[in-house]
Amino acid sequence: MAERESFRNSMRGLHTWSGLVFGWVLYFMFITGATGYFDLEVDRWMKPEIPFVGADVEQSEMLAVAEARLNEIAPDAVNWEIAFPAGRRSQLQISWETPAEEGSNAKPIKGKEFLDPKTGTPYEIRDTAGGNKLYAMHYAFHYLPRFYTYKIASLVAFFMLIALITGVVIHRQFFKDLFTFRPGLKASSWLSAHTMLSVLTLPYLLMITYSGLVFLVFRTMPFVIAAGYSFEEDSVNKIRADVFPRTVIEAADGVKSPIVDLGEVLREAQPLLNGSDATAIEIVNRGSSNSRVEIGRYHHVGVMSKKLFFFDGVTGEFQSEKIAREETTKGGMIIYRILTALHEGQFAGPFLRWIYFVSALAGAGVVASGMILWVSKRRKKAEKADEGLVGLRLVEYLNIGTIAGLPIGISAYFWANRMLPLEMKNRGDWELNVLFIVWAIAMTYPVAVSRTRSIRQAWKDLFFLGAIAYGVLPVLNGLTGGVHLGESIVKGDWVIAGFDLAAIVFALLFGYAALRGSEGSEHSAAIMPGGPLIERESS
Repeated sequence: MAERESFRNSMRGLHTWSGLVFGWVLYFMFITGATGYFDLEVDRWMKPEIPFVGADVEQSEMLAVAEARLNEIAPDAVNWEIAFPAGRRSQLQISWETPAEEGSNAKPIKGKEFLDPKTGTPYEIRDTAGGNKLYAMHYAFHYLPRFYTYKIASLVAFFMLIALITGVVIHRQFFKDLFTFRPGLKASSWLSAHTMLSVLTLPYLLMITYSGLVFLVFRTMPFVIAAGYSFEEDSVNKIRADVFPRTVIEAADGVKSPIVDLGEVLREAQPLLNGSDATAIEIVNRGSSNSRVEIGRYHHVGVMSKKLFFFDGVTGEFQSEKIAREETTKGGMIIYRILTALHEGQFAGPFLRWIYFVSALAGAGVVASGMILWVSKRRKKAEKADEGLVGLRLVEYLNIGTIAGLPIGISAYFWANRMLPLEMKNRGDWELNVLFIVWAIAMTYPVAVSRTRSIRQAWKDLFFLGAIAYGVLPVLNGLTGGVHLGESIVKGDWVIAGFDLAAIVFALLFGYAALRGSEGSEHSAAIMPGGPLIERESS
């Protein structure tokens, strides 16, 4: 029995310190990663110039105007792509690639536009970092080279996995504690919240952490790669080519050939689409004798979410079909694809996507409650032992600046999207700069006001600020080129309406947290981070 308790105590220490050292980075990764499940929706909100496209435009009409526009601006392009409003994408988009001149070192010229689906007129879209940049920060961070960020993300995910496993070991009454929430017992209330969130999201947390490690496997296990491929500079590319081979697209043969009628190809594909609309049409090696037309549609097969149909680009004859990214049947490739698809959740429908989103936020709650619990359990012990509170204050300041400050920084990102001048150079980069500037201010706020305001008051101040920042976002949307909430609901534009409604929900949550901390009762002081101890100390 003693040995078992000794083992559990050692696991408890490992759990505590692995969570503490990387807790703030984990919180950042969960919050920004959660936005990735709605990256296209966030992107749409941040481009208010693109109006809502209803179901009143036939796909054949959109194809005609898109093809006409491509013939106008990119007649010599070797690759065309026309992406229709389908699934989560709510706009008509064209892209093209024109080859570089022979003998030059220049890269191919690429371009893309968003078009009015009725007239084919391109929209003038503001320069914005959009939803994808916000999502990419959860593994690529920002301002740092990818070489280092991937390694940092792998290391943090590794310690998160350790924290999860040790957490299961040390909680003997793991599931029993789920039903014993104790809101008025100071540190015990944070322990209950930490346990409840952990139990409810454990399958998601294990999946997302392990699949994240697999996602960055080449950075996670470099010595395994080196055992077979040495430490050569190109070793990663070599193992990628061997383990994850890709279908090689044959280069254009240069033999001028007629271009197939895309409208006719789309009509020929209708029986294959089984009544569904095509998601995109891509023309590869256009104008050459070996050109090919690819028509895609969403087709859920497990976690695979897209099916491709191939046609001859000259005759329009059907050639073959396949599941997207199904290049090989190798076991390693299949496992990798499944785990990365589970991690990204691109296959998920609306309901499952919301489950992903809420689970990611709950994961952030697990980390946040654990960080607050660490301070709560040590504050009274430190005062009884008459020890200095410098270390505790540092952790508390970092907790405030990260847990309350990061969401405020993200709200500032959306504010910057609407408030920065449209003609501003590098406007998208400055949206991200605003996020980090506001977050930095929030990080320094509790330190700056420590002489006049208590720790608990600093929490309340930032919570109130978060409530205002998110609560006004729907109004800002209606005043700066977007549509107001009532109009988006009436039109059935649930992408914009969903964003605004989510902002209101976050505002209410921030407001509730701030008001609970302002009640002044012993109960609210117990559950508010910072508690009465440091408040007495600062008075």
